[in-house]
Amino acid sequence: MQKRVIYSIRDIKGIVLEIFLPIVFVMLGLILLTQFSVYNDQSSRLMGFNHYKSEQNIMYYYGTDNYVEFPYIFMSKSNSHFEDANLQFYNAKNVYDFDNQLYEKRKVDPYRMGAYYTMDVSQYKNLSANFSLTYIFANSTAFQSSPTFGSEFSKAYISNINNKSNYYNYKIYNHPLPLTKKQQNLAENAGSFYIALIFSIGMAFIPTGLVTFIVKERENNIKHQHLVSGVSIPAYWASAFAWDIIKYFIPGIITPLLIKAFDLKSLSEPTSVYNAVWALFALFGFAVCPYTYAVSFMFKSYSIAQFFVFLLNLIIGVIGSLAIWVLIIITDVTRDIAKVLVYPFRIISPIFCLSYGLMTVGNRDAYQLAFGLDSEPGAFDWDITGANLFFMLLHFSVGSIVVFMIEWLSTVTFFRNLMAARDSGQSEYKPDDDVERMKEEAKSTSPYDVAVKVSGLRKVYGNLFNKSDVKVAMQEVSFIVRRQQAFALLGVNGAGKTTCFRILTGEYGPTSGEAYINGCNVVTDLSKARYNIGYCPQFDALSEVLTPVEHLRLYAKIKGIPKHLINTFVDKQISDMGLTKYIKVRAGNLSGGNKRKLSVAIATIGNPPVVFLDEPSAGMDPNARKNMWEVVNRIKRQKCSIILTTHSMDEAESLCNTMAIMVAGRFKCYGTATHIKNKYSSGYEFLLKVLFPTSEEIDNLVNHIVTFINGGYIPQNMILQALQHINVGYLYESIAEHESGGHLYEEIKENFKLDARSLCEWVLLESIGNNIYDWLVHEFKEIKLIEHYGSYFKFKLEKTNNVTIGALFGKIEMVKNQLKINEYSLSQTTLEQIFNMFASETEGAKSKRRFSEQFDASRI
Repeated sequence: MQKRVIYSIRDIKGIVLEIFLPIVFVMLGLILLTQFSVYNDQSSRLMGFNHYKSEQNIMYYYGTDNYVEFPYIFMSKSNSHFEDANLQFYNAKNVYDFDNQLYEKRKVDPYRMGAYYTMDVSQYKNLSANFSLTYIFANSTAFQSSPTFGSEFSKAYISNINNKSNYYNYKIYNHPLPLTKKQQNLAENAGSFYIALIFSIGMAFIPTGLVTFIVKERENNIKHQHLVSGVSIPAYWASAFAWDIIKYFIPGIITPLLIKAFDLKSLSEPTSVYNAVWALFALFGFAVCPYTYAVSFMFKSYSIAQFFVFLLNLIIGVIGSLAIWVLIIITDVTRDIAKVLVYPFRIISPIFCLSYGLMTVGNRDAYQLAFGLDSEPGAFDWDITGANLFFMLLHFSVGSIVVFMIEWLSTVTFFRNLMAARDSGQSEYKPDDDVERMKEEAKSTSPYDVAVKVSGLRKVYGNLFNKSDVKVAMQEVSFIVRRQQAFALLGVNGAGKTTCFRILTGEYGPTSGEAYINGCNVVTDLSKARYNIGYCPQFDALSEVLTPVEHLRLYAKIKGIPKHLINTFVDKQISDMGLTKYIKVRAGNLSGGNKRKLSVAIATIGNPPVVFLDEPSAGMDPNARKNMWEVVNRIKRQKCSIILTTHSMDEAESLCNTMAIMVAGRFKCYGTATHIKNKYSSGYEFLLKVLFPTSEEIDNLVNHIVTFINGGYIPQNMILQALQHINVGYLYESIAEHESGGHLYEEIKENFKLDARSLCEWVLLESIGNNIYDWLVHEFKEIKLIEHYGSYFKFKLEKTNNVTIGALFGKIEMVKNQLKINEYSLSQTTLEQIFNMFASETEGAKSKRRFSEQFDASRI
């Protein structure tokens, strides 16, 4: 839990995904809904010319009587009140003529909102007093133009007849009608749909953050490192769940409170609805964590998991809930489809349960209308939130069961091998007496008498349905490691060393065979076996945001070191591994060498009975490597057994009592370093470089095959004939990938032809090598070509009785010039050379071509 707290505080991306973004989306949705909703009571509007965006060019006409002119004169003089209006007089015969003029000028001034036409009507009414009639023309595209032009004319007219020198100012407002009950319901329903979608998008980020962390820990082997160090499966998942729930409570509690604070009535009134909202958000947190943990087992890459989980929740949870409601609204047929589809969607994603539950509880009246119910359903009814709450409880229960079932089944041999590739059985191999003897010893040794016992261990990778992708990683591996001893497992990359470690630490199960750690079977009693293990994996399993001190304190607590001794142990590990200067540096910022130091420190803290070190010194400088060796030798003296893999023969000799060289998953030799050297170093290694042929020699050979050359090149179909012409047709087989003529093979593959001079140079080099081989066979009888490319040759020479290495140098010096040897070295076989000899072998591979064919350059 402590690690998760520190990690979450320092992991900005995680905080953004799981806390910040959900709250931001909730806030954004509520603000947009309350501040920019289409369905709101509109505020009153003051009528006036200055509310128009463009200046108003007002056309007017007042006839021939002067008294009707006065309002317009008054309006023109009152610039402070009519500054956004420009009055223009237009002469017209009558009102119809005026109307035509307005129509004709519609394109000249498309933003004209109105016009006036005034005429004297006293004569028509037989009135003694002046009586006028004013027509107000209003642009119907602007609903406020009619009252605006009417009010402005009225103010001017009243001011004129009352002989006011100043403008008679009064205000006229347009008061829109309030929303009807139906409009209010529609607004609330639309708002709850909108809010449910926004909330769901925000909550979809939470499982995205959860799955990122879980898969990343598994991908980087951090989880496995915890389990090997002593964390139980229930403890690992319980701590993850506890902290993830605590983090969820922040957006999970804030969201319902914000609903109340923003007075979102569709989700807060009556009380039963608000209680249902609280229930949805509360159960969502408990459902989404186990659900995400279970889904995480589908992925090996955290980046792919992050993308897929977010996309799944977005499509099923958000878009799916909206699609279901659309089906509910359309017709009776689509409603029946919706009632069926809603259950698979609830099963697939808890986000859907949350989103659909919020939509339904906020639109109970619409649900009643769509399904023709007699009364509005209750907030906790089955079809409203009841089913959604039930399925979220189901997600919590089933998700938890699935997680522990997967973890449990991964430790059961029967289920682990159920879908595995079928083992084709043992392959043919050349037995080694030491290896076979160790097999028998391992089989007969009691697991309680040794620190580690491995007998007949075999691992086959692949699955039942892909027979072409089957790989045998380990083949009948057997060995024992006694207490306070160290064993080195040597081999090239891919030989099976790391697979062996993964089986012994419980990450993988064996296809067959058995293994014990301090008497505990790693298959049937894995949890007890892990209590005895310290593990340094091949790739550093470090939490990038924790410092070295925090890492060591964490693993000290996991391994049960008493609290009052933790600082002492941690300080000693930091000092021994030379990490004092980096105690406050996060692991993600450490160099590769310092990361390895920290991994070794984690493996050895608390002096575990058995320590696995997978290439512990990789990336370390020589001084750091020596310090690490001292630490390992010291813990070995403290009743600790060590198994390590390494590419450094010096490291293996310095640290280990016994060792084995592994090739293609099988032991090729076993014993102490001295025993292996005495057994396999029965001769000398002869390394040499020959002189390159001169230009004249190459030209001479080219002249012998000139009939096969076209423009300096030999066509692909003529190469064999050219070689046969000079009596070296057998060399054609060596023009192949991974053979001495590999460079020629690449040229042919690319150009379908071969440079004649390149071919002749290679033939002459092979001639020189053949002559050297013949001389070596004559002098030493048993010769083996280990390596050859270009002008470089490496031979293994068997020891000859009573011939010292000095005498051998003398013999070579005598024929050096004759055999065209440019430089050479002769040495006794070292452990590294023995390792390289075995590493160069692969079972079933084509053996290297020996110089058995005779090549006589004089015949050319």
